[in-house]
Amino acid sequence: MNEEKNKVGSSTEEGILQRATKLFKEQIELMNAKFNSLSIRTKQVYIVSFGITVAILCLEMIFQAFLTKIDDTIRIDKITQPKDVYMHNSDTTKQLIPVGKLKGEIDGEFEAFYVAVDDNGQVFINRNPSFGANRFIKSEEWKSITHQQLEAYQKELHFFPHKLKGLKR
Repeated sequence: MNEEKNKVGSSTEEGILQRATKLFKEQIELMNAKFNSLSIRTKQVYIVSFGITVAILCLEMIFQAFLTKIDDTIRIDKITQPKDVYMHNSDTTKQLIPVGKLKGEIDGEFEAFYVAVDDNGQVFINRNPSFGANRFIKSEEWKSITHQQLEAYQKELHFFPHKLKGLKR
């Protein structure tokens, strides 16, 4: 039964493909007949015009590749402040909203911690979060910091935004 359905499905696909091919060939034959009915001088003008147009487009792309400025500067995204993060209305005030992770070196020592905010916009960091579903529940692991401290970290560390929640830009 399944083999019959596969044969029927493939035959309809083949039929559609054959009809499309036939229609395509008919259109090509029609255009070929019209082009062949033109005078030799007109054919030459069309072919030369087409060749010049293609050559101009190719040269334009080549010149554009050489003339565009390559921006070698590295752009570092600014940390989105907690006030810019889309705040969800949640039933519990214990749930934190993830902002991202800061990583880098400060005074020769490696620093890495997660940044989250609560519904009031207060910033929290956690240097060693758990890896469970309850990672962003406010606990003793989450330490409160000021916005000035966050800006100081922003200047020295690399920011990686949280992938699940997305930031409002």
